[in-house]
Amino acid sequence: MSDFAGHSRAGLITFFWILPVVTLFNFWRVEGNWLDWLKSSSWHIPLCFGLTYLGALFPDIDIKSKSQKIIYSIIIIFMALLIIYHYYGWAAGIGFFALLGIISKHRGFLHTKAAAFLLPLPLLIIPLLITARWRDLGIEFYLATVAGYLSHLKADEPVFTPKETFSINKRLKLKKSRTEKATNS
Repeated sequence: MSDFAGHSRAGLITFFWILPVVTLFNFWRVEGNWLDWLKSSSWHIPLCFGLTYLGALFPDIDIKSKSQKIIYSIIIIFMALLIIYHYYGWAAGIGFFALLGIISKHRGFLHTKAAAFLLPLPLLIIPLLITARWRDLGIEFYLATVAGYLSHLKADEPVFTPKETFSINKRLKLKKSRTEKATNS
């Protein structure tokens, strides 16, 4: 089980693992050389970094935590920008989506692999809906977020299963009793 610092670290490490894949998808999208890529799409890498990091924090929006404060602050800013630019439907949709964290039970749906693959789907589909070009499918955004989300789930796994913990404790007690007998003799 990990805390905010552990999930942050997991998100950062995961980004560096996913960076080559994200870069390749991004380069494929440009259909050109590295110079074209640098001019038009180099902003995708920092965005993917942010999405990986936020993906690593996202499952904990169902409890009062630093992760919840960060995620909801970003959602509020994003919704305000959408409202300023008159995208009321998008703002409402994001607001509805944000309620998932409030109504969810901790370690419920948001802490499942299904959620890791389902919740970032808009990042895959929305770029396609905007441009109607298959090359604009948001694969790198989706992969970055899913990787970050899965890093959170992995960081939450116990180091030992209950059965292993029991056997380790049993061995430690046995070793302690043997040492006590040896010192008492």
